[in-house]
This record gives sequence, C-alpha cells and structure tokens, in this order.
Amino acid sequence: MKIIVNQFFIYLALFSIIISLSNCASFSYEFQNPVFLTPSFLTSENVKELNGEYSIIARSKDSAMNNYNSSFNNFFQILDRNRGSKKDTLNRNNLNNFSFKINVINDTNIKIEYLVNSKKFNEKIIEYELRAGYLYLNNKNTMIGGVPYIFGGIEVNKVRLTRDLNGNLVAEIAHHNSGAILLVFGDAKDNHYQCYYHKVK
Repeated sequence: MKIIVNQFFIYLALFSIIISLSNCASFSYEFQNPVFLTPSFLTSENVKELNGEYSIIARSKDSAMNNYNSSFNNFFQILDRNRGSKKDTLNRNNLNNFSFKINVINDTNIKIEYLVNSKKFNEKIIEYELRAGYLYLNNKNTMIGGVPYIFGGIEVNKVRLTRDLNGNLVAEIAHHNSGAILLVFGDAKDNHYQCYYHKVK
C-alpha cells in the first residue's frame, strides 16, 4: 500500500511539472501585434479575413537569430508533428506543389484543407479562440517522449494566427523543449518563430 501511495505522489509531481512547463511556452514580446505588421487586431467581426489559400512554404523570422530565412518547416508540419509518421511529413523537395486553405467556420472552429496541385489530400477542423487580437489554435500541442523527467521529456508547440498588411498569413509559434534523466534536468530550450505564408488567392 505504501508503495502505491508513493507512486501516486511521484506521478502527481511529474504531472504538475509537465503542466507547469507546458505553460512555459509563451509568445515573444517582440511579436506583439505591432502596428506595422497588421491592419487591425483580429476580432469576431473581421476574423474571416484569414480565409483564403496560402503557399505552404514559410518565410520565417527567428526571434533568437533576429533574421529571416525560407524555412522547410511548413504549416502542415507545424500542426501535425507526430514523430516518425510519414503521413505527417512533406518532402521538402516538392513543397512548391503544396498549399493550404483556411476557412473560419464559426466563432469556435476553423477548417484547414491541405492541397497538392490544387487537389485536397487532407483536412482538419480545429477549435480556436480569439485573444488579444490573435486567433489561438487549440490543437494538440504537447508531445511526451518516454517517461517525462525520469527518462524522457516534453515538447510544446503553441500557434497563433494573424495577417499582415498585404493579407498574407502570419503564424507565430512558441516552442518549448525540455527533458531529464532521473529528475536531472538537461538544457531546456524556448524558441519563437514568426512565419509568413503568401496568400495565393
């Protein structure tokens, strides 16, 4: 009985650590909806301005490096991050053939369709909420590897959307990655990215 109780408290402590570190993935103040970036904050009245088709290749800014580059990390991989799953990985050599559509269905749901040569090959409906002028995606954003902090860790990816002055999609990503062996913590990393997706139509 004592062993069971001890195990319960160990798992409770690990769960508390995971929840706490999941909240560590916060967005960079550098990307706080600056006037030069967006025509106005997103609200329930104008959120459908996000509707449209976009190139799947992003032009990304890394807040740590403070520079722009063309990233092979695409919108599909941002939302579908199952490690080792071929269906969730696109070949970086043929990304020009891919695009995605956004359709804000109602006040709580958004539909994303993935296209290859203008033909749909996948879609998903994700819950969202509007906060501070952004559309926050409530997708499954926490991945657990092994037994967290015993022999493993967690990875958290949070995504919020807005648009720029030209109507292109802006996705901001807050990424947290940490792990430990027998509660000896390694180097936790927090990264922030701002990705621009060209509006095709």
